[in-house]
Amino acid sequence: MTKRTAKRIFLSILCVFFALLTVVISYAAYVLLSYRRIEDYQVLTVSAAKSCSAPGNKNRYAPTKSEQTLADGSAKSGGNAAKSNAPAANETANGTSGNPAGTANETAGENANAPEKQSEDELEVPCVVSELQTNRLYTIATYNIGFGAYTRDFTFFMDGGKESRAASKESVETHVNSALQRVKSLDPDFALFQEVDTDSTRSHHVNQKEMARNVFDEYASVFAVNYHSAYLMYPLTEPHGKSNSGILSFSKTGISSALRRSLPVADNVKKLLDLDRCYSVSRMPMQNGKEFILYNVHTSAYGGSDEIRAAQMTMLFSDMQAEYNSGNYCVAGGDFNHDFTGTSVRDINGEEGETAFEWAHPFPAELLPENVLRATDYTNKQILPTCRNCDVPYKDGNYTVIVDGFLYTSNVRVDYLENVQTGFEDSDHNPVVMKFIFLDA
Repeated sequence: MTKRTAKRIFLSILCVFFALLTVVISYAAYVLLSYRRIEDYQVLTVSAAKSCSAPGNKNRYAPTKSEQTLADGSAKSGGNAAKSNAPAANETANGTSGNPAGTANETAGENANAPEKQSEDELEVPCVVSELQTNRLYTIATYNIGFGAYTRDFTFFMDGGKESRAASKESVETHVNSALQRVKSLDPDFALFQEVDTDSTRSHHVNQKEMARNVFDEYASVFAVNYHSAYLMYPLTEPHGKSNSGILSFSKTGISSALRRSLPVADNVKKLLDLDRCYSVSRMPMQNGKEFILYNVHTSAYGGSDEIRAAQMTMLFSDMQAEYNSGNYCVAGGDFNHDFTGTSVRDINGEEGETAFEWAHPFPAELLPENVLRATDYTNKQILPTCRNCDVPYKDGNYTVIVDGFLYTSNVRVDYLENVQTGFEDSDHNPVVMKFIFLDA
């Protein structure tokens, strides 16, 4: 080989190297520039029940989003959720109905960072709301549906498994529908769902939010984007792709107004794993003049530090305590991504299971305020799992843990609590159902 030939080979390799480096840098810049934090106190659209009816007494109308945006104009500087939503709640109590002509105001009030538009039937539709009563039994369920991908055989690459996408569009539709029907069979007054995709590569672009609204067509609903990401080029053989996912709340008695609260996340490169995290705050009137505040929660699973986890929990706990101090009733449900009982890893799997769930840190019960309680007194005293490890396909005897559940304020009484066992047929989670009563003041 001559020196000239060697030089040409070297220069060719150098050119390829710099070309690849340019591609990598460009992709990294694309990912970083595409990442946008959704601002805190985002006003959420309350979608009326498709059947346009709400059971109960004293029906009233919630304001449309344009009215609510105007009423909540001071929310960002108004402190806790109780203060920020007070004008909207008062307007609803006075019987204000929706104004279909408010499109211009709505456009002005839209959050510029929102990654998707609301569908036509969600815009400017007044929601019928019924007052809730004390000393009456209500049922609530929560279920992380795992964007329709997690069959028993599915393993996830971020958990040490292989797959990055659902098997097919048909599989997604089948398992999302099965999960939704399972919760509907519980006949809940309120239903909370997490990992609901609207337009994601990993779930073959199935709009799971609209699927859910069609199944729960007698319920008002609120959707909040929990995380959205640029196109992830990993794994290289089958990239995870673009994600648009959120949390979806349903109420059979209607919803007066709703906000999205942005949880703290990592502010360094770990934010690409943590993405956005949030909880939604849905408000409903009580017959005694107070409000029921329903929180849908999905906290960090990847990339979060001890400080971030504590900050997320403290923010939620503080909001609930503030609402309680105002005389309101609170229930928070969802996927807390902690060992919810604090001991479920050991209780379910024995000591050998503790190393399998290093990500499932014990729930920080020591941070709970005096009047915010954790629902762990399971009916029949059965400690049953709500989540499986996704490094291997599921079979009976695999490591499982409790990460899903409910918090409530001390003016609420829990009468029934169960982690519903599904065999992880439709998700890597199981639903949780709770029956509760609002106590007289």
